[in-house]
Amino acid sequence: MRKPKEVNLTARSYQFFMDIVFEKAFLEKLVHGKYEGFDEKPAEEQKQIKIALLKDLLHRDQTELDTAQSNSDNFRVQTQDFEIMMRKKLSGLKRKVDVKNYILRQLSFK
Repeated sequence: MRKPKEVNLTARSYQFFMDIVFEKAFLEKLVHGKYEGFDEKPAEEQKQIKIALLKDLLHRDQTELDTAQSNSDNFRVQTQDFEIMMRKKLSGLKRKVDVKNYILRQLSFK
């Protein structure tokens, strides 16, 4: 039995916004770990540091997604389990990229 479409949409939206919360918390931990006195820096400098770190993380995730997509295309295995696993992996990687892009847009327009 399949879930109604609106339930899937609600679940995906919830997951996306939870990922945003966790990604922002990770970004905060990262900037405070890498940059001593981060909170004392001017707001614009803080924003630029976050944007630069986020772009670096985004580049890594995008590269991983591209590689996984390429591997998925090159290694077509006919087992259903493998197909499901690859779809989940690609979906998770794509969501990571989408979340970082969303946060990057937020930071860029503050």
